[in-house]
Amino acid sequence: MDNQILGQILALFTALCWALNSTTYNILGKSIKSSSLAYARSLLAVPIVFILMLCTEGLDILSISKQSFFALVFSGVTGYFITDILMFYSYVALGAREALVILTFSPVVSAILSNRFFGEQLSAKQWLSVFLIILGIVIMVLDELIKNKGSRDKDKLIKGLIAAILGAIFQAISYIAAKYALNDIGPISTNFLRNLSGLICFVILSFIPGKTLRKDLVFLKDRKKLIELLFAVVTGPVLGMSFQMLALRLAPVGIVSALSQISPLFMLPIDKVVFKKKISINSYIGTIISIVGTILMFI
Repeated sequence: MDNQILGQILALFTALCWALNSTTYNILGKSIKSSSLAYARSLLAVPIVFILMLCTEGLDILSISKQSFFALVFSGVTGYFITDILMFYSYVALGAREALVILTFSPVVSAILSNRFFGEQLSAKQWLSVFLIILGIVIMVLDELIKNKGSRDKDKLIKGLIAAILGAIFQAISYIAAKYALNDIGPISTNFLRNLSGLICFVILSFIPGKTLRKDLVFLKDRKKLIELLFAVVTGPVLGMSFQMLALRLAPVGIVSALSQISPLFMLPIDKVVFKKKISINSYIGTIISIVGTILMFI
C-alpha cells in the first residue's frame, strides 16, 4: 500500500477517535472547568502513552536531537496546553460539533505553513478535496448553529467562537512543529514528549496563586466521571494522536489535517443514537459533500 494512502487512512481513524473524544468531553465539560479537564487528561494520558511507547518503540526518544526536542516541546505546549484549554472551553460554549466546524479551517493554515517550511504542495485535486470536506462540515454544523441561535447566550457564543478560532491556529502550528521531529523519532515517542510538555505546563499553572487546578481534580474520585475521562484519554491523546503523528510522517500536513477534521461526520450517528437529536436535511447534505471530498482524496 502506498505510504500516502496509509497516512490518509490513519487520518480517518484519527477523526473517528476525536469524534468519540470530543463527545465525551462535551458531557464532562458541563460540570468540570475546561482547564481542570485538560489537566486531568494529561495526568492520565502521559503514563499510558509512556507504556505504549516502551512496548512499541523502546527508548529511542533518548537519541533525539536538540532541534527535534525543542520542536516537540513547543508542539506540546501549543497543542496539548494552549489548544486544549481553548478547545475544551469552545466545546462547552458552542457544543462539540459546532466547535469542530471551526477546527476545519486548521487544514488550510496547516497546508500554508507546511508549504512554507517543508515545501509540501497540494495538487488541484487535493485542494478541491480539502474544500469539499470543509464545505460539507460547515453546512452541516452551521445549520445546527442557526437553528439554536435564539436559545444561546450571545456573549458565551462569541467567546466560544474566538476560542475555537485561536485553537484552530495553534493546532496547525503544533502539527508543523511535530512533523519537523518525526524524521528523528517514532510517532509514539513524538506523542509522548508532546503530552509530557503539555502536562508540565499544567503542573506549573496549578502552583500559581489563585489557581484551583489541584483542588478541581477532586472529580476524579467520582468513578463514573473517571471512567468517562479514561475513555476520552484512550480515544484522544493515546490512540487518536498516535495515529495522527504516524499519518503526518506518511502524508502531507494539509491532507492529514483535513481528513482528521471530519469528526462531525462520525458524530452524526452519535448525536442521533446517544443524544436523540433530530438530524436536519442540511446536515445530511453536508455529510454527503464531505464524503465526496474524502473519496476524491483517495482516487
